[in-house]
Amino acid sequence: MCLPLPWPLHHRFQAMIPICHSPAQSYPRILEKLDFQICFHPDLLVDNFLHILPPPPTLSSLTFSRPTRRILSPQDHQIFLASDTYNLLLSFIFSLTESVQDKKISDIRSEELSPIVKAVLKILDEVEGCVRSCPPEDQGGSRFGNPAFRVFLDKIAQESGKWGSWLGINDEGAREEAGTYFKQAFGNRTRIDYGSGHELNFVVWLYVLHTCRMFKIRC
Repeated sequence: MCLPLPWPLHHRFQAMIPICHSPAQSYPRILEKLDFQICFHPDLLVDNFLHILPPPPTLSSLTFSRPTRRILSPQDHQIFLASDTYNLLLSFIFSLTESVQDKKISDIRSEELSPIVKAVLKILDEVEGCVRSCPPEDQGGSRFGNPAFRVFLDKIAQESGKWGSWLGINDEGAREEAGTYFKQAFGNRTRIDYGSGHELNFVVWLYVLHTCRMFKIRC
């Protein structure tokens, strides 16, 4: 399910989408810290649920599939909020949040980053290159989304297969599932918009990589 975290986004999208920025430069800031040890606060309780991220399951126990839209009504939304998936995603988000507390950007040493984090950062550099190659079209002051945004998303879709190969995911189903979330992480081509739902797709992409035991998140 292409699930819909607010993030500061880069100004280039602002000219392409109404009231929007680009995720291409802000996403790396959390990625660069994924190898930090995570220390959980004792009262990470939300709705009486302790959001401590469990270790990923064994890969042989998992079945991957291409995500499809499943939250189509208020009732679907309530089912999702009561699901194990929702709790896992919250735990993952809390884990990332906890991992960067009291950490400075200057603490990061590129030589200490794991190969997978370097690969993801390289992918985001490529995404930023796509942004630069799609300057906004002159719309004569129109407030609606700029058509150049569709060109950008087409580039993302075209290159995502190549970028995905850099991650070293061997399972074809896992590659397809992760790739779908990645392509949904940068906006909607039809509506020419970008919002928190797309940002969460990026988080879910990271979670799929975590589930595939790509990241070393130490608890």
